[in-house]
Amino acid sequence: MLEQNLDALETAVAELNHLRNDVMTKVIIAEEQHELKRLDQVEGWLSRALTMINEADLLIVESPRQIKQSCVGGYCSLHPKSSLKFGKQIAEMYER
Repeated sequence: MLEQNLDALETAVAELNHLRNDVMTKVIIAEEQHELKRLDQVEGWLSRALTMINEADLLIVESPRQIKQSCVGGYCSLHPKSSLKFGKQIAEMYER
């Protein structure tokens, strides 16, 4: 299910990125118009979201190479442990 999990991860990352951008825009507007100060919780969420986006993007960029290694002419992986590990990373990142 590597490819399905990868598609789901890509969708989730795009949604998280849009949400982070929307929150950031609202925070900037509130800071400029109302002279409000950003809460530590908001800053923490923005930081964690960016970290997750960056980590997921690295997995997504690495995915074509990993998929190529795992599927050679429709046969089993040349490196089953690394394919399994990569698949687990994708699934875990998606569930976060």
